Amino acid sequence: MPPQLLIQILLLAVLGALTGSLINWAIYRWAITRYLPVSPFMKRVPDQLREQHPDYVAENRLDEVQPRAALDFVPIVGWFRLRRDASVFGKACWLRPLLIELTWMIGLPLFFLWQHNGGLIGFDPAVGLTPADADQFASLANGWFWLHSILIALMFIATFIDFDEQMIPDQVTVPGTLVALIASAIFINVRLPLTVPTPAALRSLSSIDFASPDVPGAWVTSTTGLLACVAIFVIWVLALLPKIYPPREFGLGHWGSLKIMLASTFRPRRKNECELRVRPRTTSLMTRIYLLMLFVGVILLPIAWFSWLGMAAKISLVSSFIGLGVAGGLIWGIRIVGGVALGQEAMGFGDVTLMCMIGAFLGWQASMAGFVYSIFFAVVLAIILFVMTKKSYLAFGPYLCMGSLLAMFRWPSVWSDFEHIFWMGPWLLAAFGGSLVLMAILLPLVRWLKESLLGVDLNADETA
Repeated sequence: MPPQLLIQILLLAVLGALTGSLINWAIYRWAITRYLPVSPFMKRVPDQLREQHPDYVAENRLDEVQPRAALDFVPIVGWFRLRRDASVFGKACWLRPLLIELTWMIGLPLFFLWQHNGGLIGFDPAVGLTPADADQFASLANGWFWLHSILIALMFIATFIDFDEQMIPDQVTVPGTLVALIASAIFINVRLPLTVPTPAALRSLSSIDFASPDVPGAWVTSTTGLLACVAIFVIWVLALLPKIYPPREFGLGHWGSLKIMLASTFRPRRKNECELRVRPRTTSLMTRIYLLMLFVGVILLPIAWFSWLGMAAKISLVSSFIGLGVAGGLIWGIRIVGGVALGQEAMGFGDVTLMCMIGAFLGWQASMAGFVYSIFFAVVLAIILFVMTKKSYLAFGPYLCMGSLLAMFRWPSVWSDFEHIFWMGPWLLAAFGGSLVLMAILLPLVRWLKESLLGVDLNADETA
């Protein structure tokens, strides 16, 4: 092994361990239950938690957690030391975060080698390449490596929070989606490649766009393409706004429910005076952040479109937005139809935002293939879970991540297997609409079969 490559691998191993430590920090910090299980990032029990929830602190014996030392914050080593808190948090409390950091320490250098050995194109690029072509491919592989490493790290965070709490926080998916959109406009060659059969074709290697394997129309680089980006961005941000939509059982009607939803989002000042000392209603911090993001995005998109972006960058940006819209819309449609047909939440909105992020990174083609793979993962695990626990609910986010990762790592095979389907383009949207109609018909039947024949009480399941 060349000394330069060995140094790169060692540096990537260190970076991987640090990345794993950062992932563990995010898993504990962004979860709802921020203080369990044990984390080396919690130096002591916060005073606010002890004052407001003394019973919680006492019941979980948090005061017995020993103070943190400097070595406790060292990746991998720190988790061996934190075994001392096993009496409070359980014997295996340190094992999962340790394995996450080990996985990244070993996996990041292997992922780097996989990218540079032609993992995304299906053959070794070192065969038959001139030095200039080799340098060009190395540059592309570096771009794929860094961008996809960010995506995988975000997937790790989303997966383990979803396993623990059946929710995926916006802190994971919203910044990730913005990173993907910005990268698609600046680094236009980091999108998944159009796989090529021979090394000679590397000289004309290009990335997929939303129309691949077809050629995008002229509208993409015109004002119409900009309007499409703005429309998808606005819908995405408005969907992220915190809101409460009353269920139909309240009998408020559509207009009444809409007023309640708007009030829960913007929290206007109270119109009546009350003798009770109540907290004034103000717009939440998250609502203000999203509205600011909406304002900045709507202003910056046209400026960038007409001032900075070339034709290739515009196509790449539109492709990322369409990936966001198609992948997120797929899960959103299933969530709505499944919720109406089953009478309960069929899929959390965190799954929608997760798929938006994946679509923005990988494009709609890989996202659709990843969704197909995720169904097989989820079905197998759901059967095992039902046999062992009689529970029919499971968090779907981790399986969306698994399926999307499988689609990315099998990209050359995915492209060859699904290329004839990708040719359908907009017709796939019609097929998707038809499948939603079919799902709306079949899901009530499935619900009846599970409740009548299997004796499963679906209302007893927890929802995310």
